[in-house]
Formats: sequence, C-alpha cells, structure tokens
Amino acid sequence: IIPELRGGDGTPQPGRSKDAKRHRYKANINNKLEICHPELVSGSQEKQKTRCQSDIQHDKNNNPCLQSLPRGREVKKNSLHSSLKRKAAFTLAEVLVTLGIIGVVSAMTLPTLISNHRNKVLEAQFKKEYSFIMQTVDTFLQRTSCAEAFCIKSDNFIKEFEKFTKFVHKCTPTSIDEKLCFTRINDCSYTDLQRKLDCVRVQVLDDYQYVLPDGALITFNNTTIGVDVNGKTKRPNAIGQDVFLFELKAENFSVKLVPWGAEGTPSQECQITGRTSAYNGEGCAYRALTEADYFKKLP
Repeated sequence: IIPELRGGDGTPQPGRSKDAKRHRYKANINNKLEICHPELVSGSQEKQKTRCQSDIQHDKNNNPCLQSLPRGREVKKNSLHSSLKRKAAFTLAEVLVTLGIIGVVSAMTLPTLISNHRNKVLEAQFKKEYSFIMQTVDTFLQRTSCAEAFCIKSDNFIKEFEKFTKFVHKCTPTSIDEKLCFTRINDCSYTDLQRKLDCVRVQVLDDYQYVLPDGALITFNNTTIGVDVNGKTKRPNAIGQDVFLFELKAENFSVKLVPWGAEGTPSQECQITGRTSAYNGEGCAYRALTEADYFKKLP
C-alpha cells in the first residue's frame, strides 16, 4: 500500500486507495489529451507554444512545430498532399469526352473552311487569267493593227499569240494530250456548274490549247477563248467554277473581249441551284466579273 494511503498509525485507510486510482486515471487522460488534442485541456496550449518556441532554436525549417510532430503524422501529411495532387488531374473519361467534342466541332466547321478557302483561290486565279487574256488581246491589236472580224478568228489569232506568249505544252485538234488538255467534243474529266454530271460538252474548248507556266490552260476556237484557271490536273474541273468562256467581238474598228453570259454571247447558262444540264456553267464568266459574291455562292 502506498504510504500516503496509510493512517497515522500505519493502518490502511479505507476509500483513499480508490480516490488515488481515480486521480491517477484522470491525470493519465489529461496527458493523452494534451498530446493529441491540446485545445481540449486547460493550459495545454500554452505548454504547447512553450514547447514549440523552445524547439525553434534548433529547427532550421520554416514550420517550427514540424519537429515536435511524430514521424507517423509527417507521413500522413505528405500522403494527403500527394493524394490531392493526383485528384487535381483530368480523368481518362474527361479527356475522351473533350476530344470527342473537338472532333464533332471540327467535322462541322472544317468542310466550310476548306470550301471558302478553295473559292477564294479560284477567284484570285480567275482574275489573274482574265487579266492575262485582256493583255493578250491588247498585244495582238498592237502587233497586227487589225480589228476586222476575220483577223480575230483562232487561226490568225494564235499565230501572233504563239510569238509573244510563253507556254509549256500545246494541243491541236489532231494532237491532244488528254491528261493536260480537253478531249474532243465531250470530256468526262469535267462536270457542270453544280457538279452533278459525269461529262460535259467541250466543243468550244477542244481546238488549239496551251498550258501556261502557271498551270492554267488557254483554249482558242474560232472567236471563243476559254480558260481553265488552274489546269486540268487540278480540281474542281467544273464549268463555271474554274472553267470560263469569253468571246472576241470586232466593233467600230476595235476588238472587245466579252464574257459569256453577257447579252449577245452564245450562252447564258449559269444555274448555281435548280435544274442543270451539260451546258450549265458556260455563261458564268459574266456573273463572275460582275457579282462580288459569285465565288462565295459556288456549290
């Protein structure tokens, strides 16, 4: 028996042992609370602060109380931060959904973007070749000083044309390279304006043909001049989209270059929508020159 539990005569005092045990039990609980939950024990926070302040003198880290924590708590703290970092990343499902959305949007917008770019290129090529044909006519007039109807027929015109024009290939009615030039009468490498037919008529394009250094194809048939602005080897190969027709007319001692589709020209066929035919597109040169948004409306 503990001495303080005995009476003055050395005999055990009944009831006092139970109080001592209860006192030791409470003290033990308070110690544990002070270690694990100092905020629950009166005065323990001050002790904890004192303990941390004493440790600062020997701690080189920014966190003064880190050294006083048990090793196991540091591991749990580090594992918590690492788990939070892992949770901040995207999941595979989220990535796949995002890629799917991007794919759908691209599928909806890319065809329009590609079509717009193609039409802008065709418009630029058309203007370039139209300017070339105009210069060719002016040069012919300066060299021959002839503005009569018989002078501008293809047989006479091409003789002068070949003298001042550079070209990389020539096709004639008796010698046609079908890979580079229009075939006779009908050509199934070309289609109509709406691109619905497999073949179109090319009677007005199949006589004398010249492939220019920039790839364009210039044709002469009597008084008709045709042009494939990007050549046969490049699409769309559609009448009214990259193939256009012009007419040479002698008027008042001068020669005019008139686009097909204008009044008095052989054809006005230029139906972007609606019905179509093997001639549809022959009369589109006039609209291509006069309508600012013509190429934007191409199918």
